[in-house]
Amino acid sequence: MEYKIYESSITGYKNILKGNKSQDHIEYKISRDYIIAAVADGHSTDFFEYSKEGANFACMAAIDVLENYICKYKGEINYIEESIEKKEIQRDIYEKWVYLVECHHNKIKPIVENVKHIKYGTTLSAILITNDFKIYLKLGDSSIIIRKENIYKNVFKHEYINNIVDSMSDSMSWKKMKTYIEKGIDKSKSQWVILFTDGFENSFVSNEDMLGSLDKTIYEYTKNIFSKKKLLEGYEKYLMKLSKNSTLDDISILFINII
Repeated sequence: MEYKIYESSITGYKNILKGNKSQDHIEYKISRDYIIAAVADGHSTDFFEYSKEGANFACMAAIDVLENYICKYKGEINYIEESIEKKEIQRDIYEKWVYLVECHHNKIKPIVENVKHIKYGTTLSAILITNDFKIYLKLGDSSIIIRKENIYKNVFKHEYINNIVDSMSDSMSWKKMKTYIEKGIDKSKSQWVILFTDGFENSFVSNEDMLGSLDKTIYEYTKNIFSKKKLLEGYEKYLMKLSKNSTLDDISILFINII
């Protein structure tokens, strides 16, 4: 499997003014047989005191659990699919996240103080890519977009109940995780999978404008070595401009080009 990966993340002006770092986190793991990637968006208000750590732990948990399952079942999608249908993978991700949160809490707080998981609140999007299948997972309002043959598809629709965003801090979050599986060898040319936090999506007045931005980035990235170098040198400034002129939110985005 051949691929190219590009990521970028900036701290939004709201957090800059507070003296805080970005509450987003991006992580990925590359093997000869698979790629696992995750993007998480910690809830950026003062109440969620450890949301940056929560986002970090969410990505770690997703990658660790998905890798364990693909190794356990030697890439057999039928067994992995069954585990997803039974919500075993989703629950394992949540329980691994809780474990990491509690380990962090026990280092910084007295053991007698109860862990306030909500303080670590975060969203999560993750993907497992192999030659034979892809698994997409989402909790909250981050997005995963597929681009094949220049056509875009949003893997999951945003669904909010009373404008509440699903969070890893919810003890039932594993039941709310959305999943989608693509099986079979995909022969489409120029495949892209793009994961990003809502800070990116909300920076545009329309979906068309957002897709236009993604198109331009992909074009510059693939055009030639000089346009790619220019893109990489200026992309963070571009994301900062988006944040400053709109939501003031953190922005994180990950591009995976499957060749």
